[in-house]
Amino acid sequence: MTRWFGRLGAFVGGLAISTIALAVLVSSIDLTATGAALARVRVERLAPIAVVLAVQFSLRTFRWSRLAASLRPESPVPMRRFAAPLAIGYLGNAVLPARLGEPLRAAVLGRSQGLPVASVLGTVLVERVVDTLMAFPYVLLAILLVAALGPGLVNAMLAVAIANVSF
Repeated sequence: MTRWFGRLGAFVGGLAISTIALAVLVSSIDLTATGAALARVRVERLAPIAVVLAVQFSLRTFRWSRLAASLRPESPVPMRRFAAPLAIGYLGNAVLPARLGEPLRAAVLGRSQGLPVASVLGTVLVERVVDTLMAFPYVLLAILLVAALGPGLVNAMLAVAIANVSF
């Protein structure tokens, strides 16, 4: 019973903080200009990028689950359990300095699945090392795709998104 009230309190507190942050955000922008800018958005240009990013997220979730499978080989954590910590890590990287979302996602997964946080952090470190080693081929692939697709911002964004999925 106490645990339920603790979770309810955390939910209500998070909801209150989110509401206050949203109110501050909305009060600081020009809603008319924002509406005009959104009216000019061409969704058909964003749809392929959204699909590529969804595939990328799925592949990164799969990769992390395979890296962490050795942490508990007798009963590996199901792949679907990696998605929420990965999304939390992405959010942490967006709002916290120095890519602190990476240890955050390790802590979230470790605590929620009963895994040693230090070991989960090791899998994240392996991911980052591999990503760093793969940066050169990624950039080269993006340049080749831009050359094949032709000049233009949309083609460059599409090339980067496609190249990003492969790594």
